[in-house]
Amino acid sequence: MKTCGVAKAVLSMVAYLPQYVLIYKNKTTKGWSMGGVWADCIGATIACFQVVLDYFNENKGLGFWAELNYGKFCLNFLCMLCCLVFFFQHYVLYRENNKKIAENPDYIYEIARHFNKKDFE
Repeated sequence: MKTCGVAKAVLSMVAYLPQYVLIYKNKTTKGWSMGGVWADCIGATIACFQVVLDYFNENKGLGFWAELNYGKFCLNFLCMLCCLVFFFQHYVLYRENNKKIAENPDYIYEIARHFNKKDFE
């Protein structure tokens, strides 16, 4: 059962890859809901703390790693890591592009010449 939980966590992380690539190609996070990313990150953080609290609450004398709910912990930990990548892209890497697009919406066409203009309409 632990293997299935970890496999689900890895597959969930792989689901984020196309969005990372799209943001990289566009050089902007314009159109991506950072509110949703914040909600995912907060939820994943709380769930990871819950796993730790469950261990201390139900301590049966075994070690932490022996009693760990690997599926839940891995899924939420990897979700937090994926959120950190989105935060880095939005608040650090493409911060200036996002500001320029907010000021001038046509700027997105200048930084994403590999797409047709109609793809953004």
